[in-house]
Amino acid sequence: MILGIGIDSIDIIRFAHWHTYARGPLLRVFSPDDLDYCLHNSALSAQRFATRFAAREATYKAICSYTQTPPPFLTVCKALQIHTKLSGAPDLIINWHELPTVSKAITLISITHTAITATVIVMLQACPEK
Repeated sequence: MILGIGIDSIDIIRFAHWHTYARGPLLRVFSPDDLDYCLHNSALSAQRFATRFAAREATYKAICSYTQTPPPFLTVCKALQIHTKLSGAPDLIINWHELPTVSKAITLISITHTAITATVIVMLQACPEK
């Protein structure tokens, strides 16, 4: 059963200078691993920041669609990480312990971008009952 779905599109140019920002403020939004990934290649950093930020927006929208009292946006941001599977597909990891008011769910994510826009869709599915 689908609990929530969220989508977000962002102009990549908004993130063109994020690689110059101090690490501390960026850690309010991104996990250390996500931040390292975004900063690893300055030519791709705007695109990487945009996709990871869009993932947080889409996840927040998905959570808000099934939770009566969603946690604050930055709390959701801190609970997320995006990894890359061996296949190259993105994998959204949520630390559900940081979101105690939200029901744990199976996460599905798709990320795409053009030269100017990053788009992410997140779907949250109910965990199977045991």
